[in-house]
Amino acid sequence: ALFATTLDNDYSLCDRVGSSTNILPEFTPLPADDLQNHEYVGVPLWIPDAQVREAAYTWILERFGDSVDCHKNQDFLDIVPPACTKGTGLQHLVEYLQSEHPGTSYEVHTIGDSWNDIDMHRYADRSASFSYSPDEVKAVTTDCVDKAYEFIEASL
Repeated sequence: ALFATTLDNDYSLCDRVGSSTNILPEFTPLPADDLQNHEYVGVPLWIPDAQVREAAYTWILERFGDSVDCHKNQDFLDIVPPACTKGTGLQHLVEYLQSEHPGTSYEVHTIGDSWNDIDMHRYADRSASFSYSPDEVKAVTTDCVDKAYEFIEASL
């Protein structure tokens, strides 16, 4: 399934998977003739088959790696602008907040379950993955929890 994400909406472009996902529970169908009328920040691909997803990931990076980044998620690939990760997003946010409030320090806490969260976890002061997260994700977090509220309560 192919999606397109703007700052305001998630659009569905093509769905050959034929089932639903709780990652994008509500999306707006976008006709092909309306594609050029939006500015996109990401192109999520929902590929439930792990082998197909890995092959697509490799192909995207080999073919387009100079012009885009591609991040693995549990059942998704996220195609985004180059050097655009959740970690760089947090870094820009903290730098912006520090420029608006000089002398203020910020403690960053993150929670995420997949490979696309690794850069964000590395940036964080404290981070959590889930018991079901891949080992590579667990290895970079300070905490591992079963439920998000466990980390939130421990962080407060």
